[in-house]
Amino acid sequence: MMTHKALIKKMFKQPVVRAEYEAQAEEFALLVELLKARQEAGLVQTDKEKGTAE
Repeated sequence: MMTHKALIKKMFKQPVVRAEYEAQAEEFALLVELLKARQEAGLVQTDKEKGTAE
């Protein structure tokens, strides 16, 4: 079985995959910063608030 790291390395050899990843890199970086800021501010949602509680 291939590891996640190996799969990513293999996929990035494809120009189309790399181009799409790079096109979305700024959006993902913003998402990471947003999630980090929410966590630092104590704004992490509970399962109930997400609507995933049983």
